[in-house]
Amino acid sequence: MTVRRTLVAASAVFLVVVGAGVGIALWPTSTVAIGDQMVGAPSTGASPDGSLPPVEPSLEPVTFAVVGDSISARANRAGIDQSAGSWTSYATDDDLEFVDSGWAQSGAKLREMQQNLTTVDADVLVILAGTNDLTTGVSVADRLAIVGTLAQQSGAGRIVVSAVPPYDALPAASTEWNAALAEYAADNGWQFVDPWAALRTTDDTYIPRYSVDGIHPTNEAAELVGIAIRAALEGPDRIAA
Repeated sequence: MTVRRTLVAASAVFLVVVGAGVGIALWPTSTVAIGDQMVGAPSTGASPDGSLPPVEPSLEPVTFAVVGDSISARANRAGIDQSAGSWTSYATDDDLEFVDSGWAQSGAKLREMQQNLTTVDADVLVILAGTNDLTTGVSVADRLAIVGTLAQQSGAGRIVVSAVPPYDALPAASTEWNAALAEYAADNGWQFVDPWAALRTTDDTYIPRYSVDGIHPTNEAAELVGIAIRAALEGPDRIAA
């Protein structure tokens, strides 16, 4: 028996010899050669050029929780709404959803966060913490150890560490802490984001319009920070839902 004609494709599936002078070749484009004739076969969903159709994106948004202080909290300790001043209010969109399963309170220090944070029901944990520890005298090493504990306690599959905002009274302290956070995040394979870069002066203090007390962002600044963090969460390191 001889095969009169066989069409060859880079990813041909198989060749069956049916009888003398007849060969059948099948490949992903679902084209069939019988002898010297080409006939169609039921479509496999591939394009005429052999490429596969695009994969439909997931309809489920990626979720994120946060551990932090008043910079992130949507209400103060008295339960008064302050969501307009929280960056989390501006970080969400159709693909990214904030879930209130982390822990953030005004005035909170790292140790208090450690005592209160439990496993989060979110894909990502954002850690934006440490401003209230800048004047406590606790060493950078000890503060970083608590950040590591927060990441571990959360159980989140992805950790994003954010720089803290400017601290106008002690700009060098916040700058030192942010540098330590960036290095610590890199050492642990976490993402680091600095959403405050456009809000700082060259002296590492707030641009005046973005804070009224030199610590907390205005609502305008909170929105800019939320947009920046959202961009980081939806960037190349994003995980699928």
